[in-house]
Amino acid sequence: MKYDVAKAQLWLKQAEGYLPGFSQLLQTAKSPILIVGASVCEIYQFQEWIPPFRRRTGDVDLSVGLTSSGTEQHQSFKQQLIELGYKEDLTHPYRFHSPKAMPHALGYIDLLADPVGPAASTQQAQRAMGVSEGFTLKGFSFARKQAFHIFPQVTFPNPFGFLALKREGYLDEPARRIKDLADIVEVTSGLVEKGAHFEIEGIWNLIKQDLEAQNVRRMLTDLGQGESVQWDLDNVADELARIGFTLTDISETIPRRLKDFADVLG
Repeated sequence: MKYDVAKAQLWLKQAEGYLPGFSQLLQTAKSPILIVGASVCEIYQFQEWIPPFRRRTGDVDLSVGLTSSGTEQHQSFKQQLIELGYKEDLTHPYRFHSPKAMPHALGYIDLLADPVGPAASTQQAQRAMGVSEGFTLKGFSFARKQAFHIFPQVTFPNPFGFLALKREGYLDEPARRIKDLADIVEVTSGLVEKGAHFEIEGIWNLIKQDLEAQNVRRMLTDLGQGESVQWDLDNVADELARIGFTLTDISETIPRRLKDFADVLG
């Protein structure tokens, strides 16, 4: 895919209007940082890979890659946020609210962690975030593969990595995470609408042997064919309608685009 780092940095500049010090924090990062969540869709939009994303997000999700047997890397990033004036959330220990709170804008950073080195573990990442063992980190390792760099230590997932993370999030709690399924549908449909799926073969060939890649392909095929109980557009039709998709979009256009995307992958 044609990637323009200047456009990604333009997104970052826009985000910094609501998140003070955000750009400088990422430019000077010493640990591998992965941008995840709905903010990735905004970066895709800036790259013109998808149309304007319909669902607005109020946060940026960052995951600090732990390379050693400890939580120091995450703690260091957390301390930098606090020094910039970000306030810790009393309910979510990994959440930091911007000192420049504005309505209908990015208001906080979720500072996650995932193991990237052989000495690090999922349990250490969960401990760094202050969450229970039920907090899933499935898909993060795959999402880091063939990721796009904004700065030397800062990346965001390619579309397959993004879809894999959303897939795992939805499977973890289908009833509560219906927005993850809606994001899967909207991003995939958008990539086809913009024709970006024709440019994705190079990335696919590098990761297609991974189980996560095959799971993504199978999911998109099932959604497009409409014959799966687990991956059924009817499950997300209300959410898609809520964000502005028409009945024709949901029943005809989107299934065709999902199938087209899966077909391109062979």
